[in-house]
Order: sequence, then C-alpha cells, then structure tokens
Amino acid sequence: MGGGSPFDTDAARAAVAPIADALALSPEAAAQAIVDIATSAMVEAAREVSVYNGVDPRTFGLYVYGSAGPVFGSRNDDWS
Repeated sequence: MGGGSPFDTDAARAAVAPIADALALSPEAAAQAIVDIATSAMVEAAREVSVYNGVDPRTFGLYVYGSAGPVFGSRNDDWS
C-alpha cells in the first residue's frame, strides 16, 4: 500500500485473540491459520469452476486484483 496507510497491529492482535486463545496459539499463528484456511477455500473454489469441469487451469494465467487478490493469488500456485 505504499506505506500510505497505517496498520494497527494492536487492533489486529486483539481481533485475533479470541481465536488464538481458543486454539492455544499465538495471535500470529492464529492469523496465519486464518490465511491458510481462506487460501484453501479459494483454491477449492477455483477447482470447482475448472478442474471439476474438465478444464486444466495450468494452461491459464491467474489475474489477481483488488486489495487482497495479490495476497491470496500468489499462494494459489497448485490448483490441479
């Protein structure tokens, strides 16, 4: 974001704290688990509209956009 927007790490930790506490994880580990689960759900959604319909996604490029697109798009490199 070019450094133009501040990130409130205390607020982020507070938001993840209930999940972290319930799972006996650090806030950082819980946040990573949330990202991993979200990424898995997005990969599965991509498979549903491609692989499960007989389309090989390895023959296509992935175009990511928006605020979170590049965050998750770069992690979705194994669709088949």
